[in-house]
Amino acid sequence: MTKKIALAVLMVSSLAMPGFAEFNLDGMTFKETVNQAAEVSALAAAAAKAIAPPSAITGLHGKAPLGHLLFCLQNHDSIDCKPQLDLPIGPYADLKSVKSQVDRSFGKRLDQSEKWELLSNTHAAGDCEDFAMTYRHRLLLAGWPSSALRIAVGKKLGQGHAILAAHAEEGWFVLDVLEHKPILLEKYSFEWESVQSEKNPEHW
Repeated sequence: MTKKIALAVLMVSSLAMPGFAEFNLDGMTFKETVNQAAEVSALAAAAAKAIAPPSAITGLHGKAPLGHLLFCLQNHDSIDCKPQLDLPIGPYADLKSVKSQVDRSFGKRLDQSEKWELLSNTHAAGDCEDFAMTYRHRLLLAGWPSSALRIAVGKKLGQGHAILAAHAEEGWFVLDVLEHKPILLEKYSFEWESVQSEKNPEHW
């Protein structure tokens, strides 16, 4: 099948040739082969778009939030502060499940301090950065690579906010405590200011 598609692509310039539709290639007309090649090309383009890092976080550098710096100073050996690379990304279903579990298990509260904490039995309520960290923490424990889980800070509706940008098999999504489910990143409205490094979660 690969040879058929390659040959079809090479012969595209002959599409206008009279009678090309009757050309037979191992049981497939030339027109059918060209159509199949076009479908394969479209699928490949769609897959590449989904895998490519979105422009919103590509090359975006800024200062690491003080709360995250302090968290990693105090928890340097934590999975949250170490690179966890060369692991396969997971499906959207993982993101949806983790967000649902975290949102149901913990309460929301406003916090004016710079302290970032993981939500737990002893810290049962938190603000946006606590939820973003906890989403990421649980996905890391589930075997996701740190490079696919990047906390970002910025503004939403004019207010300071923190979210988790996650790269799943289906594309990039945002886990935001203010949303009911993970949102496709390209449809998410946010003023990006700083994002975790792909290679080192302590760097932004």
